[in-house]
Amino acid sequence: MEYAKEIKAALTIPVMVTGGFRTVLIMNDALSLSATDLIGMGRPFIIDPAFPKALLVGEIESAPAIEQTFPESENLPRGAVLNWFCYQLTQLGEHSTVDLNADVQQGHQRYLASIELQTNKLLKIRG
Repeated sequence: MEYAKEIKAALTIPVMVTGGFRTVLIMNDALSLSATDLIGMGRPFIIDPAFPKALLVGEIESAPAIEQTFPESENLPRGAVLNWFCYQLTQLGEHSTVDLNADVQQGHQRYLASIELQTNKLLKIRG
C-alpha cells in the first residue's frame, strides 16, 4: 500500500489497486489511508458474480477466495493457479458457466490443451 500511496500522491488522476483484496477491513483500510481511490477485483467474480452486493450490504465480510483451498504452489506446476482461473474464464465465454468441479490440475491441463488447440488452428490457417 505504501507504493500505491506514493504513486497516488504523484498523480492527479484516480488510482486503482488490484490484486489480493478480499476482506472489507483491508479494502476500507486501503481507501482510508488514501493509498487508492478504487479497489480492483477479478478472481472473486468467477466464483460468485453477485458477491459485491453482499459485501456492500454487510451480508459477508470477505470476497470469495477459492484459491485458499488450492494446494500449496510448491506442489503445483508453474502457472497452474493462473491457468485454472483462465480455464474458468474460457468456460464462461464458451458456456456461460464455470466449472468449479475442476481441481487446479484439471483446470490447468484443460487450459493448456485449449491453448494448444487454438494455436494449431491458427497455424493451419497460416499454412
